[in-house]
Amino acid sequence: MKKLNTLFAFLAILCLTSCNTKDDNTPSPTDSIYNPLQPTVIDNTSSTWNISKLDVARSVDYFTTEEKDMILELNKVRTNPKQYAEEYIKPLIKYFSGAMFQRPGEIPIVSYEGVKAVEECYAELLKTAPMGILMPEKGLSLAAKDHVRDQGEKGFTGHGGSDGSTPKTRMQRYGTMMGYGENIAYSPTTPSGRNFVVDLLVDDGVKNRSHRTVMLKSSYTQVGVSIGKHNSNYKHMCVMDFAKDFKAN
Repeated sequence: MKKLNTLFAFLAILCLTSCNTKDDNTPSPTDSIYNPLQPTVIDNTSSTWNISKLDVARSVDYFTTEEKDMILELNKVRTNPKQYAEEYIKPLIKYFSGAMFQRPGEIPIVSYEGVKAVEECYAELLKTAPMGILMPEKGLSLAAKDHVRDQGEKGFTGHGGSDGSTPKTRMQRYGTMMGYGENIAYSPTTPSGRNFVVDLLVDDGVKNRSHRTVMLKSSYTQVGVSIGKHNSNYKHMCVMDFAKDFKAN
């Protein structure tokens, strides 16, 4: 059996702003071991999603298709949490039996919390107020790519770089910001934008649901993402770097 989420660590608060003041309620950057709860195909044809307004990274030339999909999913859940809960979270409930999660035709996955984590995520998204979209920011994407390149080659995990860098110092290579956060996920399967976002929203095994909090922090206005290979059994990883008022150098 596969564990749904088998490691959550590095929960240090890294929320200082560029002017050395605290961005109140900024959650800790966190990382996650990811296993998919959703199919990899993204349905962008729903008439109830204004894809032209949400898919802001589709024409950006420095993202892969999966990275563009991830930003679309982030903007879908931020602008309409209730609809996202109904379409992508609630359907997962019926595939649980105790701690076991199994979609038809797929291998079973053993979760930490069972259906409870999905039900809690569904309930919270129904209560979450819509917020603004995240715009792609090249400097944040370069910071995310730096960390993916560093970790991917060496096979380690966490927010610290092999050069001693932190999320803040990596972002500051490319600009300044008034608040920031970082999520990291690792996946042994072929990555997809929706899979990463859904898994981090459910946040199975993470008591404070810090990954979800980072993605749904309304003050964040920009995002950079990177998906790449990881030289370990996890095989793949992604980094999401979020910021408020990022200004490129």
